[in-house]
Amino acid sequence: MMLAMAAQKTLNFLRYGDVYFPRSFAIEVTTHCNRTCHYCPQSVDPTKIGRIKDHVYAKILARLREIKWRGTVHFHFYNEPLLDLKLEEKVKQLLVMVPNCIPSLVSNGDALTMRRAETLIDAGIQQILLTQHPPYKLEWDVRIELIAKRWPKVVIVHNIEKTPLS
Repeated sequence: MMLAMAAQKTLNFLRYGDVYFPRSFAIEVTTHCNRTCHYCPQSVDPTKIGRIKDHVYAKILARLREIKWRGTVHFHFYNEPLLDLKLEEKVKQLLVMVPNCIPSLVSNGDALTMRRAETLIDAGIQQILLTQHPPYKLEWDVRIELIAKRWPKVVIVHNIEKTPLS
């Protein structure tokens, strides 16, 4: 772990002149989530349902382009990004503006289908991080297992109860 941190600091210094520059960036495309997990801030203090404004998203992309961002861009942050039906369009816009970034999706997987995974990957998503949250359903396991088998280098599945939350 220490070696990885040292390597990241070196990369940050070479790329940005700052060893503490962030290694990833998260964009909250919607404030909505289909779940109310007790360990999530949304369950005790929900935000008003909304979507990122196009001009705000364009400004974010312009700033990432300006700094020649090469790190990961995660679509998530206390929401369910798959509820944004224009997510694929946003991924494509990101890659036009910031071609060297690594687009990533962090999701509970409830709304992920084989077709949606395909359209997201075709749009440019390079990593789909799925977290299995209780209550557990066999349908989720079967569906996600099929998706993960089809794209084993893209789809990564975690179980919330087996994942450190630090």
